[in-house]
Amino acid sequence: MKKLMVLPSLVAAVGAIGLLQGCSESPGNGDVSEIVIRRLSSDDSSSVRVMFIPSSNTEWFDYGIGKDRDLSSFLDGSLPGMERAEGNDTLEITFNGLEPSEEYTVFAQGMSSSGLTGGVSLLGASTPDNRITATLGYVTSNSCGFRIEFTTDYYECIYYLGKPEDKQAFLAGELENGRLTEVDGYGCVNYFEGIEPGSELVFYAIGHDRYGMESRLFEIPVSIPEEGSDEVPDVEFVLESIDIYKGTYRFIPNAACGKIACSIGEIGDVSGMLSSSTVKGDIALLLDSWALIPEETNSHIAEGEELVFDNYTEDMATGTVLELYVLTYDKEGNPAGAKAYTVSTPETDESLPEANITSIKLENITKAGATYTITPDENTFAIMYDTYDAGYYDQITSSSDWHEYFIHSELMTSGNGKFHYGSDPVIYSEVQGEPYTEYLLCVSPMNGNGPTEAGWGPLAVSERYRTLSE
Repeated sequence: MKKLMVLPSLVAAVGAIGLLQGCSESPGNGDVSEIVIRRLSSDDSSSVRVMFIPSSNTEWFDYGIGKDRDLSSFLDGSLPGMERAEGNDTLEITFNGLEPSEEYTVFAQGMSSSGLTGGVSLLGASTPDNRITATLGYVTSNSCGFRIEFTTDYYECIYYLGKPEDKQAFLAGELENGRLTEVDGYGCVNYFEGIEPGSELVFYAIGHDRYGMESRLFEIPVSIPEEGSDEVPDVEFVLESIDIYKGTYRFIPNAACGKIACSIGEIGDVSGMLSSSTVKGDIALLLDSWALIPEETNSHIAEGEELVFDNYTEDMATGTVLELYVLTYDKEGNPAGAKAYTVSTPETDESLPEANITSIKLENITKAGATYTITPDENTFAIMYDTYDAGYYDQITSSSDWHEYFIHSELMTSGNGKFHYGSDPVIYSEVQGEPYTEYLLCVSPMNGNGPTEAGWGPLAVSERYRTLSE
């Protein structure tokens, strides 16, 4: 495409060049056309997106992209890909098919309605480095996550989540949440704490390559939704109840959430896997895959409704911290957000009343055992119990190893002890005994402090009985 008017020489053309002033968005309105070029954000490493703002007296303007050395080609109309825009409307253009990590120059020159051609406006524009990228992974009302990908040319990436005003402090090396080092292809960064609903944040990241060079600064703005918003798939967490054995958990989806998956375990069970070299922080990958094998991963799933489930801590330890990681899905079933919570079983409470067994009723003796009715008192949290051979019982109670909680501990660790949760009466029929053998029932009650010296109540023993002969 040839221009309608060509300056007589390159020297004259350079003299007429108008450089872009970053703060200028209102070109002059004299006889000469002026074009402001403004860079627009783009994370694509093979494109440059700009806005052309012509002065009001512009009849038409030419534009294109090349290298600095291509100015003469632009002036004589031979620059590949040049285009002409008629009128003086603001124009947004994306130049595609560019090389990553390259320096380009955007050219623009217009002719006014009075027939005067203005100077050439220039904008230097470098394409991002495609060897490292940072993108927003997800956002909820109190969490967000990011994915950073880089090739082996880069050995680390330093990052920080903060406010827009934190940019200079981050660049000065004064702020850092952490760094990804020597990752295999990618790493994910998750923020589950300290995120205020409704806040405006920015994720900053800079990579360092093996030649000592820094990547470009990544600035990813993040708008955190308000609590209860339906902007993104989200859940509300309610801890219905928790004691040293059982917890009941409820997750209430918002209108944008179509599915919920939650994995729960003691501290490190989920987070340890999340930070492993195989998962690399990709919580959506982890929880979505675990949801396919819920029995093996202690995961719970609900689709189109609330998620309510019970979780059991079978060692019944006080002060046990549990972690819950939740994955939300959109209505199409795509993973959309992640959240994390911690809860704890109650701490030891020395003021709890002692647990006791009120009575043990023995009846229906057979050649293999008998039927027992065990009645705990109201202070009893749970009981352990089993039938004991009377000879063995006499032996251990008279040995030097005997102590107040010997049978309590044996019932917990032998694998033979039976467990009952709660203080309601228990009816149990023994069917594993031998004919014409003397037995008795041992019951170890505990209060809410569990199977510890602070929780055990006195051992209760039934009357002895002999099973029937063959």
